[in-house]
Amino acid sequence: MPTIFEQQIREAVRGLGLKKEDFHRLDQFREHKVLQDVKRHFLTDPETTCWWQSFRYESGCAEMDRAHTRLEELCPNEEKKVWCICCGEEMVFDALPADIAKVLDVCPVFEYAVVDKKLTWMILRNHRDVLYAIGAKTIANLNRMMNNESYTSA
Repeated sequence: MPTIFEQQIREAVRGLGLKKEDFHRLDQFREHKVLQDVKRHFLTDPETTCWWQSFRYESGCAEMDRAHTRLEELCPNEEKKVWCICCGEEMVFDALPADIAKVLDVCPVFEYAVVDKKLTWMILRNHRDVLYAIGAKTIANLNRMMNNESYTSA
């Protein structure tokens, strides 16, 4: 049975007119595997609930209200689908960054990570509106945005 949180995401997807192939939750087996791989790759402590406190790699960060509206600029994905992970719920969705941004825009605020399927970069937004970027291209994109606008470094 879907959680209230998952129901809200499903309603957002339906309300936006997105098709299943545009935005869908991974099956249980695949979801578990993706979560395991992402945590092992990016985190020093895969059991932590505060991902941003145990990054394995260098990261950039900035306080950014409504960071999801900038996902397309931040993600160096070359128009490929990525994983959107609802960190607290440990749900994984498959979608383009543009579609993730649309869904996040109409859902209640939550901690999420957007991850390249080849595990070369990750963007994470925590509950304090701090956006973290891991991976050279993603950090460069964040730095470029910070230099061009009035964001505060966290």
